[in-house]
Amino acid sequence: MKYYFLLFTLMVFFCSGCTQESQTQSQADTKTAIRPVRYITLSSESVDQSRTFSGTAKASNESILSFKVAGTIKSIPVKVGDKVKKHTLLAELDKTDLTVGLESAKAGLKTSQADAKSAQTTVNTARSNYQRIQNLYENNNVSLSEFEQARGDYETAVAQLQAAKSRINTENAKLKSARNQLQYTRLNAPFEGIISEIPVDENEEVSSGEAILTLSGLGNLEVKINVSDIYISRMGKGMACHITFPALPGIEFQGRVAEVPYAAMDAPTYPVTIVIQTGDDRLRPGMAARVRFYFGDAASTGALYLPVDGVGEENGENFVFVITPDKNNGQKNQGTVQKRPVTIGELTENGFLVKSGLSSGDMVATSGLQLLMQGMAVKLLNDPVNEW
Repeated sequence: MKYYFLLFTLMVFFCSGCTQESQTQSQADTKTAIRPVRYITLSSESVDQSRTFSGTAKASNESILSFKVAGTIKSIPVKVGDKVKKHTLLAELDKTDLTVGLESAKAGLKTSQADAKSAQTTVNTARSNYQRIQNLYENNNVSLSEFEQARGDYETAVAQLQAAKSRINTENAKLKSARNQLQYTRLNAPFEGIISEIPVDENEEVSSGEAILTLSGLGNLEVKINVSDIYISRMGKGMACHITFPALPGIEFQGRVAEVPYAAMDAPTYPVTIVIQTGDDRLRPGMAARVRFYFGDAASTGALYLPVDGVGEENGENFVFVITPDKNNGQKNQGTVQKRPVTIGELTENGFLVKSGLSSGDMVATSGLQLLMQGMAVKLLNDPVNEW
């Protein structure tokens, strides 16, 4: 019996020792746990501070032409792509109805002139009769009623003459309008240019103000781009830029800002107009364009940039985890992290601009910031995909 008791005591003691050893080993493993992280080494290099905006080329002088009167298109003697000079006939309406209207206005004027001439004769006759009756009345040779009748006839004749003259003015205005209407049947080029669009055909009925064709001037083309509020304050009239067209690869054109709006309209961007200073016969309105501006300055030369994933925020302050390599133990791919506050600037295509807190050569963790702690040991992943 004593033998069994002794054997049981030894087994309990042995198991207790194993448990303590296992707990000790687990605590040691926990203390020495190393978390793998991705990182970058900051380098102070000159960064391209250019920004590219997409736009469309358009003629600096472009007009959509239309007739001032409605009618049927008689002829369009030009075609899309034709180069025309100023005053060249571009389109013409049928004049038949308007010619009839002009002749009617002429006849109306002649009738009014004849009526005025007849009214003038009547006035002369009535005036002479009135003067004669007035003299007789003053000598008591005619009655009062005869005198008043003569005076009334004269006043009536004068009123009819004034009405006839008024009708002449009206008919003159109608005649002038009819002649203008006839002239409006001819659509001439207001300036030298190229026909870029003709949306109508001959024998088609068109209304007043309807677009007949588009005439593009021969001057330098413009490019319209939309600029966000981040960059609009850095642009000004006369600012130089470089323009390229996908349709003309390998060719760069010089440009300058011609118009910078003060306020945005309905969109959250600002429409900026660029004038192309170097011409090329291959350029056409409507071509897609890319406009590059350079915003580099002394502050941005040799600047440091952080990827978005490498920046954390706590209590309104930004921070990063800087990695110190563990060289004492000969482990080149291991290190410890130190939490460091940083001041960052605008977000660019290269990341956040570093204003203070970091230097060239610093190693910064770029993943899993929420899992890192001050003084934590980490494993540096040169190949994150294969080493994770």
